[in-house]
This record gives sequence, structure tokens and C-alpha cells, in this order.
Amino acid sequence: MIVLVLSLLGGTFVPAEQYPPFLRSVAALVPNGAAQQGFIDELVHKVPIAELAGRLGVTWAWGLATMGLAVFFERRRLRS
Repeated sequence: MIVLVLSLLGGTFVPAEQYPPFLRSVAALVPNGAAQQGFIDELVHKVPIAELAGRLGVTWAWGLATMGLAVFFERRRLRS
């Protein structure tokens, strides 16, 4: 369910460029939306990778947070 919601918000099914401004800003804060927009900026708009640090940061932050939660809950499960 979480993956479906993040996919919808991130622009997986409909390009985020077609979203209203509020949803476009939300799409930039979810991992797949930031990654997809980074790919578009890099490949289509020829933005240098150095300028994509914010989008890469969002993607890495979600990855690290997810990994941290997985480690926390797995340790908790193993103690029980």
C-alpha cells in the first residue's frame, strides 16, 4: 500500500510535470519522483550532475531511513 501511494505521488503512472504545482512539490519529496525528475533533468534538460544534489539527497535519505527502520524492527523481532 505504501509503495502504491508513493508511486502515485511520485509520478510513476502519470508524469509529475502534469500535476498541479502543489503535487509537483510533493512529487519532488518522494524517492521515485526525485529520481525520475533527476533522470529527466540529466537526460533531457542536460543539467549537470553536480546540480542534482538535492534530488540525489532525497533519494538517499529515503533509502537510509528505510534501511534504518528495517534494522530497528528486525532487531526488535529477534529479541522477542
